[in-house]
Amino acid sequence: MKSNGECEYCLTVNKMTAYRFVIWAALCLGMFTSSCAGEKQHLDKAVLADTVMSDILVEFAIADAARNYSISRPDYPRFKAEMFYDAILAERGTNREAFVNSLSYYSIHTSELLAIYEDALNELSKRQAEAVK
Repeated sequence: MKSNGECEYCLTVNKMTAYRFVIWAALCLGMFTSSCAGEKQHLDKAVLADTVMSDILVEFAIADAARNYSISRPDYPRFKAEMFYDAILAERGTNREAFVNSLSYYSIHTSELLAIYEDALNELSKRQAEAVK
């Protein structure tokens, strides 16, 4: 039990709920994008590697979880995850346009997209296990 009355289990459940929501939202965005794109969409832009996409999604999920936590705590300053998205992308040598184009590509190639999300979820689970130690 933490000194402020919160149990560590509750914090862990809240973090996992946030991670699952981010993954779910990204999948929905991918499905929506692919349904609107048509079958013969051609991407003339380079597609980000699956490992880069997975790393970006992990960092986005962590930023979103921090935002969700700050929203649930009135005594914490508001955290705006959106402010960190461009920095996360720049750290990996890309930008929003390339990320959106890549997400569009992977939303058409759903088996690759599923593998990316599985890698991201595994990485988030690994980081959570390390943080609990």
